[in-house]
Amino acid sequence: MLDFTSGAVIPAESLSIIEEARRLCGIAPLSVVQLAHDPDSMRAAWATARHCFVDNPLPRLFKERFLALMALNCSRPEAVAMRCCILNRLGMTPKQIAQFLEEPLAQERLIHEKLAETRSTWPDNSDWSTMPPNLEKWILHAAVRIVIRRDRPCAYRELLRDILGERYHSLLMLLASHGATQRVWLESLGDAISSGPMRAEYENILKQAPEIAQVWEKAAARITRRRMSKREQKLLAEISRQDRIREALRQSERRFRGIVKNAAFPLMVYTGDGKVVMLNRAWVELSGWSKKEIPDVQTWMRKAQVDRADWSCQDLEALLGWDEPIDEGEQRIRTRNGEIRRWNFTTVALGMLPDGRRVFMRMAVDVTDRRELEDALWFANRRMNSILDAIADGFVVLDREMTFIYASEKLSNLFRIPREHFVGRQLPEAFPFLTPTPLFAAIKRCLQERTCEHMEHYSSRLDTYFDVHLYPTEEGLAGIVRDIGDRKRIERNLRASERRFRSLFDSNMLGIIFANRFTGEVLDCNEAMLKITGYTREEVQRGEMNWIKMTSPEERPLDVPAVHAVGNGPLVPYHKHYIHKDGHRVP
Repeated sequence: MLDFTSGAVIPAESLSIIEEARRLCGIAPLSVVQLAHDPDSMRAAWATARHCFVDNPLPRLFKERFLALMALNCSRPEAVAMRCCILNRLGMTPKQIAQFLEEPLAQERLIHEKLAETRSTWPDNSDWSTMPPNLEKWILHAAVRIVIRRDRPCAYRELLRDILGERYHSLLMLLASHGATQRVWLESLGDAISSGPMRAEYENILKQAPEIAQVWEKAAARITRRRMSKREQKLLAEISRQDRIREALRQSERRFRGIVKNAAFPLMVYTGDGKVVMLNRAWVELSGWSKKEIPDVQTWMRKAQVDRADWSCQDLEALLGWDEPIDEGEQRIRTRNGEIRRWNFTTVALGMLPDGRRVFMRMAVDVTDRRELEDALWFANRRMNSILDAIADGFVVLDREMTFIYASEKLSNLFRIPREHFVGRQLPEAFPFLTPTPLFAAIKRCLQERTCEHMEHYSSRLDTYFDVHLYPTEEGLAGIVRDIGDRKRIERNLRASERRFRSLFDSNMLGIIFANRFTGEVLDCNEAMLKITGYTREEVQRGEMNWIKMTSPEERPLDVPAVHAVGNGPLVPYHKHYIHKDGHRVP
């Protein structure tokens, strides 16, 4: 039961109207009860309420749902309490009421779209009972929007009139005016719910559907925000923005600390006075020194840093004017177990602390293993270069773009060009005179077809011959070059000597034989010798001619000094007889 009295005596006529209102409405409208001390005004208000609401032929449940949605747009919680109790009396369960109230009020554009879509589902607007539930829902939302946004035109007003027709549209507007009147009276109330059946009834509903209270709290917060002044809204927005900024900063700091702590390379964070704020896990694991053992930068320099161990506060103060990263270079450090490592340090300024001290971060990269590998590679390259330079032949490596990657000292001497003049340059650029030669074509085939190539190349610039072997590699090709100019000259002279001897051999001016000096077998002879001895060419080829057997036995000792003198000294001419094939002697 609601009690809005102030303790004064209420006229009997007013009590009669209140009782009638409770009987017909379930609860007396506030616009009527608040005029209880003025029976005339109360009678007029009750007549209006009966005309707009009680006697309005629209369905009772539709009208109560309308007032329930209107209650969510009122700053007083009593409105929601009263409407929940009435809806429950009309057959809606607390859960159904909660579900109905939880659905947000649709925006005007969506209401217009849905009304336009569903208008065809109710072709005959003469009887409200035949209206589809979906269309009734959007009409309900439209009516509430018309009341709470009465100062603004709604695009769907005319569409609503076309759908409902003049009669139902007028009845809906009467209902809307009643809802607006009740809203005004509710806004003017103080605490309207007192102990009584209505309060107990509402508390019972909340026990079954506690989410109704949450719906009201959200609605109240929305109303409060809507009614705040622009200045208050700006202030709250600024407070909210500052809160978001502070939260973002906290999250950023947490992320930064997480990154520093879990970074794969050593990190030290310290202040301008040298105090260490943080050593990350990698720093502690690689150096062995903990933050407890290294409270400040000076202690680190004294205990761990071999190079520049005398770094002092003056060096720290020198950093205060720097905002760019400072590359400290590679330095040796001593780990806690005495091992010497090489770290490459970089220092960067992070900003200021609230107390005015600057913060720096010192980053390190352990390059010990890399340096050892680089040194080993340098010595290996040095040994390889020494071996290649010691080889008598020239050695060269080209990549797939014909760029000289390596050339031995021997190759440089063969070309008579310093290595620095062509290593790193492309072959056509360094040796343009090679492009029209077969050697250049062989190099291209080796690079493109991945085949080995071998050829002799004559250099007109050096007037010499080179024996060139080309082998495909992953990078390009490797080449071995040998100067064969002397060999070519010797071969040329030998060929000339051979031609001169052959002309003497074929002239038949005297007999000439080629024979094994130990067995005496004649390998070849000219026609003059065949005439002297009587043998034929076929017999010589069959090995039947033997210069030892053709010599008379008593004269064979004369051949012994001559045989021994071959290749050891000058030959002395001597005379002897050969035995002709027919047996006579030829001097």
